[in-house]
Amino acid sequence: MVSQCRINASHVHVLGEVEDARALMQSKAVMVVPLFSGSGMRIKVIEGMAMERAVVSTSLGVEGISAEDNVHLCIADSAGAFADKIAQCIRNREFYDELRQNGRKFIENHFDYREVAKDVLSFYQERLKV
Repeated sequence: MVSQCRINASHVHVLGEVEDARALMQSKAVMVVPLFSGSGMRIKVIEGMAMERAVVSTSLGVEGISAEDNVHLCIADSAGAFADKIAQCIRNREFYDELRQNGRKFIENHFDYREVAKDVLSFYQERLKV
């Protein structure tokens, strides 16, 4: 059962469960991932970058992803920093476009299954040498 969340702010919309997360992500200019607790790799951040979304997350939210702040995505660890990074994406089209393109290239180079397979193959080739 999904709990209902009510926020008294006209500019905030709580969607709850969505039928198609991919369609939702593609419909937004900036993907905001404000994670302040948890562990493991954040697959939604990787998905967002792969879909060429501008991603703004916390240091914890991008833990395990070696992307660079203001190059591949934006890192913000406070409410004010989130607001600044989102505003920068909205107001600076060149920065926004570069962030999206660099994020996509980063994912292609580090998380594409073909690149991962090359790394795994290289790992085994090195270890099987006698």
